[in-house]
Amino acid sequence: RGLRTGKHMTNSTADLHRPVMLQRCLELLRPAIQGENAIVVDCTLGMGGHTEALLSENENLTVIGIDRDPQALELATERLAGFGKRFIPVAGSYDQLAEILDGLSISEVQGILMDLGVSSLQLDEASRGFSYAQDAPLDMRMNQSLGVSAANLLATSSEQELTRIFKEYGEERYAPLVAKQIIA
Repeated sequence: RGLRTGKHMTNSTADLHRPVMLQRCLELLRPAIQGENAIVVDCTLGMGGHTEALLSENENLTVIGIDRDPQALELATERLAGFGKRFIPVAGSYDQLAEILDGLSISEVQGILMDLGVSSLQLDEASRGFSYAQDAPLDMRMNQSLGVSAANLLATSSEQELTRIFKEYGEERYAPLVAKQIIA
């Protein structure tokens, strides 16, 4: 099935995304995953580009792919279906790594990969509301079924609360001025 991204229609998840520093990541992980039954955790699965390359290169490898974005998890699972049980998708966040591994009865892994930051899936899809370069409702949630949208937060927070948020999470030195302008 085709996937809509921005103004373009594409036929596969692989067309949507090119993994960041793919060859360097593979090079750095290779020495650790040479043995039988190796396990790598992709803590920020996204659309599965890194995981696809790892599984393609290593026939004895299993990858646990973690993502908190249900859309990304669905797209990656579809992309990686051909690897069968060698790919284990998990809804969650990298800060839950210990609990996830405990839940899977895994006490040791050979590699961990984290591609930290906002993914192109969030930035490129106008409906996700991350980009101010596209006309869309301001949402900015990694998982749109949890919490409140950025638009709702801005509409319901006091000037003091917005100032605190901008200072604490955005390290914005003009937080009071920005908050005052939003309230105005």
